[in-house]
Amino acid sequence: MVFVNMVLQVQDYVKWRVAFDSNIAARKKGGLIGETKVLQEVSDPKKVVIFAQWESKEKAKEFFSSDALKQRMKEAGVIGAPTVHILNEK
Repeated sequence: MVFVNMVLQVQDYVKWRVAFDSNIAARKKGGLIGETKVLQEVSDPKKVVIFAQWESKEKAKEFFSSDALKQRMKEAGVIGAPTVHILNEK
């Protein structure tokens, strides 16, 4: 099990959130386990931080580098490339 921390900038939080929430099945199929935390930066609400658990680093890398996710994020209004950290709990 690993944790993923993703930071991204969105054009419109509400539009992005609708797309994010509707993609839960794909995340679970890709290895998501447990609860996903979605946070907005206080000084910039268009900056979003996601924190979630994944089955393995391999599944997380595969999911977050997929063309399908990149296209989905583009359609949802993500600006630029997100920063993704795959983390081990120690």
